[in-house]
Amino acid sequence: MAWLDGFGRRLKLTIPDEKIDDNLTDFPVMINLTDSSGVNNYDTSIVFDSLSGDNKYKIAVTTASGVVQCPIEIEYWDSIERKAVLWTKLPAVYSGTDTDFYLYYDATASGNDVYVGETADEITFTAVGTAPEETCSVIKDGSTYKMWYAKYDTSNYDIFYRTSTDGINWGSSTEVVSHGQCPGGYANNYAIWPSVIKDGSTYKMYYTGYNGSLWQTCYCDSTDGITWANHQLTLSVNSEGTHDTSRALQASVVKVSSTYHMLYAGYDGSRYRIIHCTSTDAINWGSFQMVMDAGANCSTPILLYDEDELVFKTWFNSDDPTWYSTSSDGINWSSAEYVFSKGREGTYDTVAANHTVVVKDGNEYKMWYTARDASVYRIIYAGGSYNELWKTPSQNVWDDNFVGVYHLNQDPSNGNDSILDSTSNGNYSTVIQGSMTSTDLITGRIGKCIEFDGSDDEIHTPGTPNSVNNNFAYSGWFKATTTRPATTEANSGVTGTSGQRYALRPAGVSDSGMSLGTNGISVFEHAGSYLPSVAVYNANIGTEFNHITIVYNDRTPTIYLNGVAVHTGLVSGRNPIYLPAGIGGQGYGRFPGQIDEVRYFSADI
Repeated sequence: MAWLDGFGRRLKLTIPDEKIDDNLTDFPVMINLTDSSGVNNYDTSIVFDSLSGDNKYKIAVTTASGVVQCPIEIEYWDSIERKAVLWTKLPAVYSGTDTDFYLYYDATASGNDVYVGETADEITFTAVGTAPEETCSVIKDGSTYKMWYAKYDTSNYDIFYRTSTDGINWGSSTEVVSHGQCPGGYANNYAIWPSVIKDGSTYKMYYTGYNGSLWQTCYCDSTDGITWANHQLTLSVNSEGTHDTSRALQASVVKVSSTYHMLYAGYDGSRYRIIHCTSTDAINWGSFQMVMDAGANCSTPILLYDEDELVFKTWFNSDDPTWYSTSSDGINWSSAEYVFSKGREGTYDTVAANHTVVVKDGNEYKMWYTARDASVYRIIYAGGSYNELWKTPSQNVWDDNFVGVYHLNQDPSNGNDSILDSTSNGNYSTVIQGSMTSTDLITGRIGKCIEFDGSDDEIHTPGTPNSVNNNFAYSGWFKATTTRPATTEANSGVTGTSGQRYALRPAGVSDSGMSLGTNGISVFEHAGSYLPSVAVYNANIGTEFNHITIVYNDRTPTIYLNGVAVHTGLVSGRNPIYLPAGIGGQGYGRFPGQIDEVRYFSADI
C-alpha cells in the first residue's frame, strides 16, 4: 500500500457499508478523536501523544490509495483533554463495500496548511494602494511583485506602475503609459486594462485603447517595465468577425512553448463573449474562435497557464460574479465554477467586484481585483493558502450544496460576526438579541455547542441567497428542555405569534423555520399576515439531543427525526419559500435548550 510522503504514522479508518444506504460522492465525514472512537471504541489518543503542543496542522487525510489527499476542517482540538473533531470530504462513500481512508499524523512533518484549516479560517481581503485605482495586472518577478494599473483623472485613463515585496504593501507609483501614446490615435482618450507578461528579458503589455468611439487592444514592450516603446494596435474590432464587431478589449496573454495564447472580450453591439486567438510573434494574431458565451456580460478574462498541471486557467466575469474555468488547449473550457460576487470583502466592493488578476505562487493563489463602493474604485488583494475557487482548506470540505454550516463552537459573547459559517459563502452570524456570555458555550453533541435561554438569546444568520427556494433543507442537533404550544397544521392564517420555541427562526420574508419542544416539532412559515404551521409532528422526543432535518421538496416540508422520515406536511402557502434566517428564536418565541451543528442546504437532500 502506498504511503504519503513526509508522514511516519497513520490510522486506517473504515466506514462500514451497512452504515450507508446509497453510494455518495464528495461527502463530508466527521472524524472524532477520543479515547473511545468509532463503533469499536478505539483509543485514538495516540494521535495526541505524537502531536503534542501546537502540531495539529501536521495531519493529513487520504483516500484508500494512501496518497490522494482530502481537505480537512479542524472544528475542535484539545491536546490536553486529547479530543478533536475533524471534518473531511471523501470523493466517494460506498453502500456495497466498506469505505477505507487514512488519517496521517507526524510531529516531524511539515505543516499541511494547503489541505488543513480551521473553522475560524477565512479569506482576508485588503485594500491596496490609494483610490481611485482600477484594472490592474500583476506579475511576480523574482521576489518582487510588479503591478501596472489604470487611473482616471478628470477625463482620461493612464497606466501607472509600482512594486511590492508582499503583494499588499506597495511603493510609490509612476505613470508609465499615457493615453495618446499609441500611433494612429487608438488610445487618445483611454489607456486602460493593462495585461503584462515577461517574455525572457522583455516585458510585453497589452492594454485597451479608447479613442472616443472604438475600444481596441494596443501593444507595447519594455526592458524594465517602466519605459515602454513600440506602441501599436495589435487587435482591432472585427478581428474575429462575428462577436467583436463593436469592441475588442480586455486582452490577457500567456506564452506556452513558442505560441502566445490570448483571451479577450468581444462585443457585437448587444453582448460580450470571450474569444481565443494565437500568435507566434505576440503582435499578429490568428485562429480566432469564440470560446465562452455565458450571459450578457461574459468579459474581463484573466488567462493563466499552470505549468505544474499543464492546463490553462481563467477567471472571468459574467455580470457581477467572478467565475473560474480550465482548459487543456485554451479553446475547450470546462463548465464555469462560481468564485465570488460583490460584497465578499464587504466594505469597498459593495457595488462591484470584477477585473481579477491571479498569480500562482508555489501552491498559493493570489488575487487582486477592482472593487467599487458607492463612490470610488480601488484595488483589493486576497491571497493565501486558497485554491482556484478562493476557498480555504476548511471551506473545501463543504461544496455548493451547503449554503451555511454552523458548528456553533465559537464564543457568542464576542459579539457581531462571532458565529462563523464554515462554507465559502461567509454567511457569518450576528448575535442580535440577548446578553449571551462565554458560559453559553458548552459541551455539545459534537465538540462545543451553544445554550439558549429561551428569553432573549438569538443569533441572526444573514446572507442565504434568494435563489435557494422551494427545494432545500436544513438540519441540526437540538436538545429541548420544555414543551412548545400545540398548533393545527395549515398553510394559511396566523397561529405562531405567541409562546413558540423557534429553534430556527422564520423571518417575515417568506422564510421557513422550526418550533421545537419535548412534545414534538412544528415547521412554520412567516410572511405578511402569514404564520401557519405547515407541518406538525406531535410526539415525546425527550430531553436529549435529537438530530432533526426539514426537507422541502417542491414547497412541501418533510420532518426527519434521527434519520427517519416521521411526517410530511402541507404544500407551502407561499411561492417562493426560503430557508430560515436565524438560530434560537425571534420575537414570537425563543428556544430554551442547546443547539449544535446547524446546516442549510441548497437542495432537497
